[in-house]
Amino acid sequence: MSSLDPRATQHALDEAHDCASANHAMLLTVLDILIGESDDPDALKKVVLDKFKKNQIKPGSNKFKSSFTDRPK
Repeated sequence: MSSLDPRATQHALDEAHDCASANHAMLLTVLDILIGESDDPDALKKVVLDKFKKNQIKPGSNKFKSSFTDRPK
C-alpha cells in the first residue's frame, strides 16, 4: 500500500480551503445584493466577472458535474 505525500495532501487542503473561502465571500456578496444591503447595483456582475478573470470559474465547465452525474444507478 502506498502512503500519501504529506506535501501533496497539504497542497490539496490549502486549495480546498482557498476555494471555500472565495465561495463564502461570493455567497455573502450575493446575499447582500439579494436582500438589498448592497449600494452597488452591478455588484453581482462584478463578482462573477472577477471570478472569470481569476479563472476560478471557467465558462461551460462544472468541476463537480461528473461526481453527481457519473454515479451508477
